[in-house]
Amino acid sequence: MIWDLMDELEGVVDSEFKDPVEVVDVGTFPDVDQLALEVRRWQRLKDLYCVSVDLRNSTALDVGAHASTSASLYEAVTGSCAKIVKRLNPQFVDIQGDGLFALFHGAMAVERAICAAISLKTFGERVLEPMIEKHRAEKLGERFPQTGLKIGVASGTTVVKRVGVRTINEPVWAGRAVPYAVKASETCEPKQLLVTQAVHNRIAGNEYLTWSCGCDGAGNTNQPKRLWAEAAEMPGVPGMMLWSLGTTWCRVHGDAFYDAVLAGSIRRDDIRG
Repeated sequence: MIWDLMDELEGVVDSEFKDPVEVVDVGTFPDVDQLALEVRRWQRLKDLYCVSVDLRNSTALDVGAHASTSASLYEAVTGSCAKIVKRLNPQFVDIQGDGLFALFHGAMAVERAICAAISLKTFGERVLEPMIEKHRAEKLGERFPQTGLKIGVASGTTVVKRVGVRTINEPVWAGRAVPYAVKASETCEPKQLLVTQAVHNRIAGNEYLTWSCGCDGAGNTNQPKRLWAEAAEMPGVPGMMLWSLGTTWCRVHGDAFYDAVLAGSIRRDDIRG
């Protein structure tokens, strides 16, 4: 029986390569529930932004000795990350165990995506990691792995279609945005947020996203500093540079910067003199 199936699938694959599929350019994000399954029609989106986040060292979590704590950590991380990205109105979110990816398209897509990514980084460093250390001291012990969030952002033209069979199918996002965002997040070192060169180019002129507030965290004003630095090449993609953000939203000025970015502001008097 298995080789009957293999023979059938050989014909299917051969047909897929021989027969061209239809690719339709669309200007608005499609209704995922209405994507074609059996019809050979893909929809193409330009300027799609993907934010990928997952849990560092998740494979080291011991679901034997620390089953309850590990499960609680998964739920806390995934639920919190979903709540963070939801505020930025993503067009699609896919939860994947210890993380998720969120897609942003249309008006203010790059601004919403970057605000989501920085908010995730802020949550990871300012909330999640201190809380893990608190519980490590109380009950987890030193054998519980060091963990935190890894975040990547990428963009690009993407084609989408439901793939599979009836009752077993999912939308497939083919292109650079999703796999490059995932690859960037996998490349992250602790306390990093990595974006591709294309994403960095899009935000390079926004002074709310590329310069610090000049605050020391207690409201004392210092000289604003540039926030982003070249980090490394994307693994397996020669010439594709990744840029790293080494900070989070400021507790004093973060709300104002967040609101300014989403309002479309890009210039600051303290930067431009």
